[in-house]
Amino acid sequence: MRCADVIHELAVPTGNFERAILVEHLDHCPSCARWAERNARLDQVWAATRAPELSAAAWDRIWANVSESLDQPQVMAPAPFAPVILPRPLWRRSAVAVFVLAQAAAILAGLGLAWHQAPSSSPAHPQPRPMAVATAPAVELSDMVFNLSSTGTSVISFDDKTLRNLALNENPYEVDPLFNGFNDLESQAGLQ
Repeated sequence: MRCADVIHELAVPTGNFERAILVEHLDHCPSCARWAERNARLDQVWAATRAPELSAAAWDRIWANVSESLDQPQVMAPAPFAPVILPRPLWRRSAVAVFVLAQAAAILAGLGLAWHQAPSSSPAHPQPRPMAVATAPAVELSDMVFNLSSTGTSVISFDDKTLRNLALNENPYEVDPLFNGFNDLESQAGLQ
């Protein structure tokens, strides 16, 4: 006999197995014996705490009360009226709108004045001049000879073997106008 059959027979007795076979299996199988013991204790607790069965007369009284309450017409009490919410006076709404618009206009005017009248902390940027790029012939690095002018700055690129002559005070890198604008804003706001 398998353990699953024994546990099923003990949980829901069907009478399909002889009592002697069940007892013999429980004597030889400690797992099923423990399960049978726990099941017996649970049955004892259930018997001790079970509510008493209702008599037929008690059930008849309960159903009579239920059918009597269903047969009576239901009278609905009127629901209380919702409170009437009066709109705010028109003058109050317009006063709030005018106040908000005045605040927005004052903020925009202040920002505009600060933007246009604040002294610029950076000098005016000259227009970038086109750079003269001379391509060097493909020679070994040790064979390269550069003739550099003394009037400007020269940038030598060994990657692409080019020589760039820059005028004095010219930035060797292109500067994005948005970068300059944000830099000015940070300077004016004192965020640097």
